[in-house]
Amino acid sequence: MPRAAISEPIAVAGYTASHPVTVGNRKAHDGARGLASGVSMPRALTREELQAQTRELVLTAAETVFLQRGFHATTVAQIAAEAGRTQGSIYSNFESKDALCQQLLRIHYEGWLTQVALAVMASEGTSAKLEVVEAKWRVLSGETDWIGLTTEYLLAARHSPEQSELIRETVSGLQDGVKAVLLGQLQSEGVDVDEGALLDDAVAAIIATGMGLVVNHTMGLVGLDQSTSVFMQTLETWRDRLSSSH
Repeated sequence: MPRAAISEPIAVAGYTASHPVTVGNRKAHDGARGLASGVSMPRALTREELQAQTRELVLTAAETVFLQRGFHATTVAQIAAEAGRTQGSIYSNFESKDALCQQLLRIHYEGWLTQVALAVMASEGTSAKLEVVEAKWRVLSGETDWIGLTTEYLLAARHSPEQSELIRETVSGLQDGVKAVLLGQLQSEGVDVDEGALLDDAVAAIIATGMGLVVNHTMGLVGLDQSTSVFMQTLETWRDRLSSSH
């Protein structure tokens, strides 16, 4: 999926170093000439800006290495080499490889959900909104490298209480996002839904079904068309249940 430059939310693939260090006699001479002519020199970056820049570089490098090698085969040394930074700079931004992968995945999926929400809001009518969701679902399902990385990470992180807590926080955020999209769609149809147990069940079922389908598709057990059909049926079933409950 094209990464919407999520400066943290997902433009991960678009991170670049925007302030390269310049050295050498010629550039020093050019800088002096600029001062002499009254041209202001770029201000020095603050410590916080430099750290943010390094963090972006690390996330970009981590995406490249993790998607190429997978979670288990990736090392912090490989990410540091890809980023052109030391391992120390990695650890100054992320406490572990697990934490770095968790943040990368969070940015990716929150970015995808944001794209879905914006596209749904911009569409008119139930059919158009459902078509948007179906198209976005196909994009997500086709990202087998991301799904494979996610599965590897989740299986490894289940043994870590700290990472498990971060996963719960991330899933909670995704649940809130799915709930907002679902409520927005129903409200656009004139359905006023209470935020109660039935809505929570709908969100849990949609996310659980979706996760199972993308993993099975990545493993080659379910085709994309069948995966899409089952997901959309699940979504529409819960939408109908919520609509008929009022």
